[in-house]
Amino acid sequence: GHFTTGNSGGHGAEQLCKACGATFSLDKSLRHLTEARKANEFMAKDRNAQGNELQKALALETRFRTACGSRAVPLRHPQILQLANNVSNCYFYAAKAPGSKQDACWEGFWKYKRLYMEGLEANHGQ
Repeated sequence: GHFTTGNSGGHGAEQLCKACGATFSLDKSLRHLTEARKANEFMAKDRNAQGNELQKALALETRFRTACGSRAVPLRHPQILQLANNVSNCYFYAAKAPGSKQDACWEGFWKYKRLYMEGLEANHGQ
């Protein structure tokens, strides 16, 4: 698929994303993808559906930004796309909570839902 990385032509730890052409440190990328997978697994458990949605959104968003802000991982990787979707969903429920800063929550919802949908479209076609 587009999200896979391959050796950038040498022997070393640098990888080249076949989809976007960016280079990644293999060790750093794998570490961030593992953290994204753990966050996604946490969100998939029913017992974790309870709690403050805004706090979850902010924590997941920090995880997303850490992984993606430094271009440490391919943005189209399924774990990263799922993380973006989880951030979006938390902002959605936070926006519906009484007393929330709805404008900011809706902005977060749309930002991360757009990233998720654009990534799916890039990976799977139109």
